[in-house]
Amino acid sequence: MIDDTLFHPFATTGAIARLKEELDTYGKLVVGFDFDNTIFDFHNNGGNYSDIIKILQECKKLGFTLCLFTAEPNEEWLKWKVAYCKHFGIEPDYVNDSPLFQGTKKPFFSILLDDRAGLESAYYTLASVIKYANSKPCKQGG
Repeated sequence: MIDDTLFHPFATTGAIARLKEELDTYGKLVVGFDFDNTIFDFHNNGGNYSDIIKILQECKKLGFTLCLFTAEPNEEWLKWKVAYCKHFGIEPDYVNDSPLFQGTKKPFFSILLDDRAGLESAYYTLASVIKYANSKPCKQGG
């Protein structure tokens, strides 16, 4: 039986503390994000993706590194996805690659926004850290 309470050092509270520490240490975070059904209505179900776009815009303003991870084999469609990101002010610094551990199969990010990987939890965790970053006397990235 799986308990509905998670006692793990990096559950929500621990994850927020870890990200704040990383922000304080490095001055920024690496935010990985998916495209389809995370910032774009791939299945055309009428979903609203503006909250995720807004939080990524805030990350960009703070000087965070944005990494787009998308399973897009078509080069033209990949270019379109990057252009879509640019249009909304969330131009990725990396596309299907990481600022660290390049050339490996493991993507690196401080936090991941992905419709299949706990998007809601990651959103609220990141929002908490952004609020913390904006409350600091000398804001990051500016």
